[in-house]
Amino acid sequence: MVNNDENKQVNKYVRLPLGDENWSNPHIESLVHDYEGFRVLLKMDTPYCVVRIGYNFDWPDLHRCSETSHRIKTIDRWGDRVGYGLYEVQQSTFIAWAQAESYGVYQDREWKHYALIAQNKCVDIIFQASPGDSSHPKINFIGEYNEEKS
Repeated sequence: MVNNDENKQVNKYVRLPLGDENWSNPHIESLVHDYEGFRVLLKMDTPYCVVRIGYNFDWPDLHRCSETSHRIKTIDRWGDRVGYGLYEVQQSTFIAWAQAESYGVYQDREWKHYALIAQNKCVDIIFQASPGDSSHPKINFIGEYNEEKS
């Protein structure tokens, strides 16, 4: 999608609070999207943790996972303003792309775009929100486990 309006900022990343958990040097190990909902397996400086992201643990409408090396242009635009963590993406070109790809079938849906940024990957997640809903997705640390050593 080409933006001809030079004054309009697209993909504005707004950091969301993550609570008291230690998010130092997060590394995304895997994404799980199954009957239990959407989960992200993170490895940090502490033991592994499983994180569930969503509105009441609903499945996201759409998600994508990219290596950070495939997002260099985007990350460069962030500069020093952005670190690891969870962001709401306002004026999202990912949402605009998804709506265009569906030939407008989902045009009336209120979608919200969130990005989880880690050392190795960027995960973009789109959830359907109720109209007028200003709440953010729930972040639940559902457990930790220690890495087994061979």
